[in-house]
Amino acid sequence: MKTRKIRTALYNVLPGEKAHALMAPRPKYIEGIEGVHPCPPVNSAILALIVPFENELALPLIKRVNRGKYHGGQIAFPGGKMEKEDADALQTALRECHEEIGVPEEKVSILGVLSDIYIPLSNFNITPIVGTTLQLPDFVMSTTGRIHFEEVKRIFDMIQILFVVSGGISLVMIYQNIKQKEYRFLRLTPMFSIGIPTVIGFLAALDFDQAFVIFHKIFFRNDYWIFDYTTDPVITILPESFFMHCFMMIIVIVVVISLIMYLIYRKKRDLILEEISE
Repeated sequence: MKTRKIRTALYNVLPGEKAHALMAPRPKYIEGIEGVHPCPPVNSAILALIVPFENELALPLIKRVNRGKYHGGQIAFPGGKMEKEDADALQTALRECHEEIGVPEEKVSILGVLSDIYIPLSNFNITPIVGTTLQLPDFVMSTTGRIHFEEVKRIFDMIQILFVVSGGISLVMIYQNIKQKEYRFLRLTPMFSIGIPTVIGFLAALDFDQAFVIFHKIFFRNDYWIFDYTTDPVITILPESFFMHCFMMIIVIVVVISLIMYLIYRKKRDLILEEISE
């Protein structure tokens, strides 16, 4: 029902088309102004694919790889520039959608087309296509890619077990120390918790790419972690920058918790000193 309304709306006059035509930037390659591209715009297309999800409508997005002069690392709709074999913008959008998120052309029902938009930065003239599909397919995955993710799962399972065991031991030790009013662990623990991540974080910040490679060589005995996005498109949503941000977030969380523990220690120490002085 919702997609039917969208289809009907797209086949009527678009409500913002005049405003879009007035406000959208225009190619200025003829003028030869400095900073403006000296060649015609690159025709391209994207597919805004509407997918039913939990009684709502969702739009799948991708994160582009960090390569590229203008749009590397950006969140985007599936899409790209028109190739010679593409008959029109519609075929470009369908082809790119299949390549980037694995939805076959025959599974997409086209609802309509939005007005073109020109991107001055990259000199792309983009035709937005709106379509829908009943469901997203599972990501295509190579044999080596599947093996790698199974290895990653085993590592996470081991980490989870280690966390539960060490967490239980830590809780028992914390309870005993608090019961004996011994709070020095609140000072010693943050020293190690801040010191070790700081050193690791500093070394990783010097060259995260190299640190990323070293990490995988330590924990994996093969090169299955080196993905080809044409055979394992899942890597397009798990770029290297994703892991870098996760690593940074973990360090920040550890440092914040450590600082909180140290402040608690300072507070308890001051209270004990006040009791002694009285």
